[in-house]
Amino acid sequence: MPILGVFGVLVVHLNVSVANAASVTLSDQAGVAGPQVTLAQVAMLEGDEATALSDIVVGVFAKDAGALKVTLADVERVLRERQINRVTMTLRGFATCTVARLREDPAKSRAAEPAEALSNPYQPVDLASALTLGERVVAMIEALAGVGRDELKITFGPGDQAVRDTPVGDLSVEIEPGAKAAPGRVPFTIRLYQGQALATTHRVTADVSRRWTAMVLKRTIARGDVIAAGDIEARLVYVQSAGRPATELEQVVGNVAKGVLRSGAVVMLDDLHPPLMVHRHDTLTIRAFAGNMVVAVAARALEDGAKDQVIQVRNEQSRQTLAVRVTGPREAVMVDQAKGTAQGDKP
Repeated sequence: MPILGVFGVLVVHLNVSVANAASVTLSDQAGVAGPQVTLAQVAMLEGDEATALSDIVVGVFAKDAGALKVTLADVERVLRERQINRVTMTLRGFATCTVARLREDPAKSRAAEPAEALSNPYQPVDLASALTLGERVVAMIEALAGVGRDELKITFGPGDQAVRDTPVGDLSVEIEPGAKAAPGRVPFTIRLYQGQALATTHRVTADVSRRWTAMVLKRTIARGDVIAAGDIEARLVYVQSAGRPATELEQVVGNVAKGVLRSGAVVMLDDLHPPLMVHRHDTLTIRAFAGNMVVAVAARALEDGAKDQVIQVRNEQSRQTLAVRVTGPREAVMVDQAKGTAQGDKP
């Protein structure tokens, strides 16, 4: 009962933290009389913690400038400089907000410098409309990554520039990616056809990173250590790995590091596993259900196990090996081998 009580308090605390999280959503365009641009003028603020940041300056117009751009990276930097707790605040929205400088007070006039039109970063790119091979390749990268180029950092080799600048003209183009997904290193084979005849073949390679607001370690975590809320912070980062980074607090806190995780590293979901509730050689209680009867027996664990994981145990009296599902610290239920479910589960 004391153990259950402690777990109950922890669960409630984490749920409250997530539910009360603030958010800053960057707009795509705004109009400001200037000369300074505040966070509230370019973003939608939700939650008390975010609303308290309304007057923070995130940009300043240059002399005689009619517009400026505020990016998510700019907002992230300003919040970090002011030591704002980013673990409990979500930063999202458009990658860039174009801010037009209004000629008069916006309360008196709606006249403003025209803002540059921004394309939706998630809008599909028409491959047939790209005028150069480079544009065609970037459009293919967007398709592989599933996001627009504003969310990506794409770097080509220095020898690829001439190929990328090649105009498509009346040629038919076939682009074959050497990877099924991005980000990562993606080689491309480009075949150009004149009519139905192959005219030439080019090869280029792109290093692709995707932007995330992800959880980053503030200290080095040893293998097997449980990660606490104070060990991580949210940052705007570019990730080249094909794996998925942890983007939410609850994806990390309370989980265990599979290996050594260095300070400053982005936490990937594959770096973590749930905390173990059974260790190899532990003596645990196994419950078997038969109708209205419940029989509890002792067994020895033959392997480690987290909650809901199926592991092998040995009945020390009969020496029989059994498959059980972990339900709690040193507790498990028998698994119905025919159905693959734990006994006592509802059908």
